[in-house]
Amino acid sequence: MSQANVEAVERAFDAFNRGDIEGFLDITAEDVVQDWSRAIGPDGGVYRGREEVERFLRSWLDAFEESTVIVDELIDAGDRVVCAFHGRQRGRGSGAVVEGRGSVLVWTFRDGMVASVTLYQHRAEALASIESA
Repeated sequence: MSQANVEAVERAFDAFNRGDIEGFLDITAEDVVQDWSRAIGPDGGVYRGREEVERFLRSWLDAFEESTVIVDELIDAGDRVVCAFHGRQRGRGSGAVVEGRGSVLVWTFRDGMVASVTLYQHRAEALASIESA
């Protein structure tokens, strides 16, 4: 099942990069938790359930004229997938280009669906979270 989880994460990023929020949410459990509490910036918080995650994603995409997430590395960890990534965004109003690098997401699967997505600022912290689980 773990290769299927890796492929699901790839599909989720493809959907997000197309602006297809529904496609992204298709692989999430109804009670999905998106933990952005470690985020640097105004969107830090914990989003519970598809509705809150959808609001977060729409808010993010609405803020940018362009927003692309580039996957740097995917690590198959059984019921978890660790994803190192970087992003490139262009502000809708300002046109300013922002690039971020170094963040890592840990995707946790339950019954073939995404149960949670947790943001970490450092790869080592994300990997430690898996080892301690």
